Amino acid sequence: MKLSRSFLLIGVFYGCTLFGQNYTKQCKLADELFPDDDKVILYKNYHLSIEPVGDTIQFVSTNRKVDYIRKNSQIHSKESIYYSSEFASISNLEAFTINLASSKKTKFAGAAEGMYFSSNIFYDDNRETYFIYPNMEDNVVTEMEYKMNYFEPRLIPSYYFSFNEPVLHSSMTVTFPLDCEIGWLIRDQGKYKIEMTKTVVKNKNEYTWKLENASILGSLTGDVSASKILPHVIVWIKKYKTKKRETRVLGDIDDLYAWYNGFLNHAKTKDQDLVKTVSDSISKNATSGLEKAKGIFKWVQDNISYVAVEDGYSGFIPRRADEVIKKKYGDCKDMANLLVELMKNCGLDARHVWIGTRDIPYTYYDVYTPIVDNHMIAAVKMDNVFYFLDATGKFMPFGFPTSMIQGKVALVEENDKHFELKKVEVIASDSNSMKDSVQLYISGDKLNGTGTYHLSGYPMIESKIQLSYAENNSEQKYFKELLLKGNNKFKLLNYELDDVVRVNDPMAISYTFEMDNYISSNTNEIFVNMNIGKTGLSPLVAQEINGEAFSTNDYNYIKDDYFSLTIPSGYTVDFTPADNLIEHDFLSYSSTYSIKGNKLVLHRRLVVNYLELSGDQLSKFNATVASIQKIERSNILLINKK
Repeated sequence: MKLSRSFLLIGVFYGCTLFGQNYTKQCKLADELFPDDDKVILYKNYHLSIEPVGDTIQFVSTNRKVDYIRKNSQIHSKESIYYSSEFASISNLEAFTINLASSKKTKFAGAAEGMYFSSNIFYDDNRETYFIYPNMEDNVVTEMEYKMNYFEPRLIPSYYFSFNEPVLHSSMTVTFPLDCEIGWLIRDQGKYKIEMTKTVVKNKNEYTWKLENASILGSLTGDVSASKILPHVIVWIKKYKTKKRETRVLGDIDDLYAWYNGFLNHAKTKDQDLVKTVSDSISKNATSGLEKAKGIFKWVQDNISYVAVEDGYSGFIPRRADEVIKKKYGDCKDMANLLVELMKNCGLDARHVWIGTRDIPYTYYDVYTPIVDNHMIAAVKMDNVFYFLDATGKFMPFGFPTSMIQGKVALVEENDKHFELKKVEVIASDSNSMKDSVQLYISGDKLNGTGTYHLSGYPMIESKIQLSYAENNSEQKYFKELLLKGNNKFKLLNYELDDVVRVNDPMAISYTFEMDNYISSNTNEIFVNMNIGKTGLSPLVAQEINGEAFSTNDYNYIKDDYFSLTIPSGYTVDFTPADNLIEHDFLSYSSTYSIKGNKLVLHRRLVVNYLELSGDQLSKFNATVASIQKIERSNILLINKK
């Protein structure tokens, strides 16, 4: 959906009051405060000027930046500016390199322009203007300045004080008429001293947010988005006046909904007969509204391919249902609109739904601009229950949200003027299960096994996605990795997954395997580690900014392992490791041994119950993983007493 990149972080926002002057003093301060960094931002400013022009509004930003490049200059020689060509244009770009030793100032040769491709979008209107600073070497200063003209007042980009470099001075300034009203939100995680000042200059309001002498460094290695970690400011226009009228832009969430809802008028079906024919054919044998809804959802999943095409306002406007049926592809809003139209033709109460994915940290209660969402789904209301339907998840069961929108607040269409805010449920761990039941047999130094692996919920969905792309050898490789046991001697002898099973929930995989040289023994003793399948846990590698660590998880789940070893004739169980129980709110683990007839059974249960961890929780998680890994290295002992 267009929303996801209309606020594509402008790669450079800049400013300084000393632009073009001697930077010796500032570089010396940078050396004192940040001696180990390759690059320090000396000045960075984004100055947004809002002006009524005629009966509309114009807003232009002046962007300036000065960087001190201490070392590894070639890595920092390229500068890029990203923007949507439909909603913004760049002008007056200039850039220079200043050699601190000689004071020589060299102007850049010019910029190039190209499309900026996102890996998950087939086509969009994102653009990149880029250039190379000239005469780059260590201990230089680079200057850059440009203007950005914006064409859509609802799509003012967020200002990030820095992405991954320390700063001496970084600020955002907004100048606007006295009879214009703006809203703003500061996100600093309570860790940064962002100062805000308000003044009146030449009969205009001037708001400034400033951050100075701040170290904003960290490893961006996880799935936590920059908007959750880095300090930034969001600004939006609530309303403005011209000579003729007062215009509301984003005064409250009603204004945002009215703007979104207006796009639906451009998506009204032209060929109603086609939509009705398809809807009737899907639902003709259904005996209830729920059956109709399930049938339509499954039909869209099976017959419409997801292709992300985002170009200007078409990134906000769903394509017509009849058009999507004919083309057999669409993006999230196209599939959502098709679901709504097909269900309405069956008399169901279907709705359009706008929602943000979990990497967006804002809700409609925090800020009411398009920055809060980047996705569109459908919902159907039956017996006062909302079923959220995301057909972009090809293997999602009906009413099961895609994992990326769990726990998010949705903006649900009611009619042209009214909406509802509804929270999408977080799927409980017991709905996402993995259960491995294995029968084990000792044969010399070899361990043989027969097992059945059951998957439901999100683990099942992930497996179906993998299988949909797998063929022959790649499928075998996938199952070997999924069912891996013990050590590198593991051989997957065969597996079975019926086509019927492939399309049903839950799914089950029957398999057999063997592991050579796995058993340790002497004349009367056999040592076996029955933890043949690992829990899959490993220490979390978190994103960290100034010591604050974050890590995310796709979904909650339960993993049950039952490893049943047939005790060889003449042997008895002499030793089993102690039972274990570790419990936290976000993670629990247990392991127990029991004897049932001639079998020794190990039951392990792992419950993962978090979508995001931070701070002390993350440390406890990693400590718990270390404890579990130690537990799983323990052997049992069988003794032949004859």
